[in-house]
Amino acid sequence: MLRLFSFFYDKIKSRETPTIQKVIFFSLLFSLLGFLSLKFLIFIDKEPESFDSFAIAYFSIVILLFSIFAYFKYQTLIAIEYHKLKHSKTSRVLIIGYFILLSAIALLASIKFNLFGAEFRLADQGIFNFPYIWHFNTYVAAILKFFLAVVIVSMTANEYSNRTLKQNLIDGLSKKEFILSKFLTVVVFSAVSTIFVAVMSLILGFAFSDFTEASIVFSDMEYLLAFFIKLVAFFSFCLFLGILIKRSAFALGFLLMWYFFEGVVQLVCLFFQEKYDMEGLRSNVTQFLPLESMSNLIEQPITRLNVVQSAANQIQADVLSDYTVYFHEIAIVSVWIFIFIYASLALLKKRDL
Repeated sequence: MLRLFSFFYDKIKSRETPTIQKVIFFSLLFSLLGFLSLKFLIFIDKEPESFDSFAIAYFSIVILLFSIFAYFKYQTLIAIEYHKLKHSKTSRVLIIGYFILLSAIALLASIKFNLFGAEFRLADQGIFNFPYIWHFNTYVAAILKFFLAVVIVSMTANEYSNRTLKQNLIDGLSKKEFILSKFLTVVVFSAVSTIFVAVMSLILGFAFSDFTEASIVFSDMEYLLAFFIKLVAFFSFCLFLGILIKRSAFALGFLLMWYFFEGVVQLVCLFFQEKYDMEGLRSNVTQFLPLESMSNLIEQPITRLNVVQSAANQIQADVLSDYTVYFHEIAIVSVWIFIFIYASLALLKKRDL
């Protein structure tokens, strides 16, 4: 299958291929991806009930195939970045610490809480039940992304302070290849994190879940795609800041300032929404902001817990939200990924190194 995908890609990319043949090969390629998407949905016993479910499955197959293809095609660039990270003690500590903290999610199974005199374990409240576990684990794991954000910003900013960027360009690496190597590192970090969370969720789920039927286990897996896209987008933003500011501390400081900026925008939108009775103004505007759009991919899962819903019913409060992963939200974040990477390349080309 990968060879067939590679064949179509080479034919489309080749300058010797006539335009009409490129259109045909392009159509065949996406028809193949559509077929794989349908087969995937059937495999997990999930009918393509809506455009979102099919589009997300389709997008997942596209990302998977392109990731595998990029890995084999650009192994040299990935090896260069791996060599740099391997010899950075700070990066090693942060990466190891990140995955140790991800593993700590499993400790939630044994933690006991005392609430109003009643003792209970989180694992007994259904947080590790399929399919809820996909939502819960990806949401919690996404909070820890700041550890790798420091690594991304540092490895980019250090290229300037250590003058390795200039040396790489002298050695024959183009600016486009330099940005591509950084972006591939971002994708690798995101992919490894997603696989790690997926494996951990399966282990915890089969150990604690009350439901282990295939149709239940493999439902709601779109949260894994949302998690992957969220990490790629956030790390791409960090990459852009590292290129833009060239200093790790200032880049991370700017990232924090941007969080506050989006918060101010939300407050302003909320003010106008309440004052002029403009229903939905805040969500309609802020959904296009970079960090808010990433946040929208995975909504908080706490209010899905039965214990929370039972408590809310007792006080007659409505705590339910729309937890669905929508394709248009993935599309918005994907556009931001393109903007960040393209802007990074444009900045690098403009600068005189």
